[in-house]
Amino acid sequence: MIFGVGLDIVDVERVAQQLSRHAGLREQVYTADEISYCSGRPHAARHFAARFAAKEAFLKALGLGLGAGIGLNEIEVATASGGPALRVHGSAATVLAQRGIRRTRLSLACPARVASAIVILEI
Repeated sequence: MIFGVGLDIVDVERVAQQLSRHAGLREQVYTADEISYCSGRPHAARHFAARFAAKEAFLKALGLGLGAGIGLNEIEVATASGGPALRVHGSAATVLAQRGIRRTRLSLACPARVASAIVILEI
């Protein structure tokens, strides 16, 4: 049964500008594994933007917004052989357990100018 669905679309250039202007922002938003993965890819900004969209889509699927007690770096986009997957840590994991969410599904798209993510949470 579906608990929630979240969709987010972000401008790739805007994410790139924010990351270059604000020291430490990368570490506040992304996990070390995400930073390593994205930084090593061609068009790194697209990958960072897609992950940011996934984090916001996750919060929307929960019915929450930024600043609701879950740090963005507690929501991680992992790369697996079957495609992208969400891993949650800390308070994000606690919220999923409290709400009985057993499965997360994630789809990403990152063409040249915008990145998008859809998250489905299942109970």
